Amino acid sequence: MRKLLFLQFAVFAVIVAAMGMAAFALMLWDFQFPGTFKEWYIFRGGMPLNLLLLLGFGLQHSLMARKGFKRALARWIPTELERSFYVMLSGFVLFTLSLVWSPSAPPLYDLGGTVWGYLLSGMALLGVVIMVWAATATDALDLVGIRSVIRIWRDAPSSEAPLKMLRMYKIVRHPLYLGMLLLFWFTPTMTHDHLFFAEVMTAYLLIGIQFEERDLLATYGETYRQYQRDVPMLIPFLKRPRHR
Repeated sequence: MRKLLFLQFAVFAVIVAAMGMAAFALMLWDFQFPGTFKEWYIFRGGMPLNLLLLLGFGLQHSLMARKGFKRALARWIPTELERSFYVMLSGFVLFTLSLVWSPSAPPLYDLGGTVWGYLLSGMALLGVVIMVWAATATDALDLVGIRSVIRIWRDAPSSEAPLKMLRMYKIVRHPLYLGMLLLFWFTPTMTHDHLFFAEVMTAYLLIGIQFEERDLLATYGETYRQYQRDVPMLIPFLKRPRHR
């Protein structure tokens, strides 16, 4: 009975996470091509509402990624469901953010149909490719919670993954974030709400990287410190100067 209940929860979490990611993808598409889905947006709370949505997103992702929060959560959530609980809440947050987001007009610039517009769209597409590449280089199934379903089904314990430097991770330490930044900033049409989104999310990612790297150092020690010396954080081929 316990296993069946855990499986149901984990599958529900995957469904919610997939819905949240799909809604977020539609929102990002609308940033690239404003007006595509705006008719479906049901709220018009303006920038104050958008700020609250982004703060909620940042708090949920940042707090739940911290080891101290995970230890506190372990008192209430079984270890087998920790990842499922995280992806479920992330899905709810992404779905709410995408559904309630308030667009604004007119655009700051519109280069659609021009050579520059195609170049900007190409850079955004490159960002998507990098994100997919980065996800498949690690464990895309874990990203949406499917790996948790498999573990529960097989009664397999979760374990700390060894540090792997595969494919894109040999070029930059955070290729997923690099892809996001390219997607957020390169667009043929920039609206006020898109610019606000890009600014806040960039600040969140840059701050979040610092906490993430601190946790990675605590987990992998000198192995990760050497990785920091050898591979740049976000900009390919830009290595930190070595101190003599």
